[in-house]
Amino acid sequence: MGQRSFSDEQQRVAKLREKKPVLKRLSESIPWELFHSLHDRGYTQQRKINAGRKRIDPLIIFKMLVLLQVFNLSDEEIEFLVNDRRSFEEFVGLGVVNAIHDATTVAFFTPPLTEATLRALFTKPYGAPTPSAERCRAEYDDAVHFQNPTQEKQGIEAYTAAQEGLMKRCDDVFLEPGAVALDGTTAFVERTMGLKIKGNEFIYPGTTRLRIGADGTIVEHRDYFDFVGPTFEAVPVVGGFVRWLYRRFVD
Repeated sequence: MGQRSFSDEQQRVAKLREKKPVLKRLSESIPWELFHSLHDRGYTQQRKINAGRKRIDPLIIFKMLVLLQVFNLSDEEIEFLVNDRRSFEEFVGLGVVNAIHDATTVAFFTPPLTEATLRALFTKPYGAPTPSAERCRAEYDDAVHFQNPTQEKQGIEAYTAAQEGLMKRCDDVFLEPGAVALDGTTAFVERTMGLKIKGNEFIYPGTTRLRIGADGTIVEHRDYFDFVGPTFEAVPVVGGFVRWLYRRFVD
């Protein structure tokens, strides 16, 4: 088989359009222009200088997010499929001469944090995959300050490394939200964290305080929970001392 000509490509596209694939029907049935005002409010990419690549149409990013949710894809997978499949490429509004945006593009479209998004951020059943580093970068500021009873980190790289380190130390991690309070730029989330380590399960009830920046990303994350009690109470000898200590100074 010889190389396809431009005419062959036109015929192939025409046949695909005649068959009305799912994405084609979806594209034609939704009045996408009605979403423009919402896109602009959630679009956090700001150009500091006029040089370089032009601002990406937020509608393109929004359609990439639709594909990501409908097909349960990661940011990297949506980048690949928009490159690989003509139907995906046409759905988001890119032509053969347009540059395909990489996986980090999706992270620039950051909807404001709500109770629902905060609950999703603090939800991870046992066995479920952990959020990707790209997801963390979409939700957290580059200079985020993170602190809990055992560590303090500054910056998104240090924060993601801390989360990855926790997953490596544990067989599995569980996270479930309780009450959520959101007031302006501050949010409080009651949550329960479970860690499975070498056949043992440790449960840590606690609360997280978040401070939200002007662009909608998290600039400060602080966890409050009792680390000593759940960790050492079940340990022989040490557990007895911990329980005595609690009775002596806490109860």
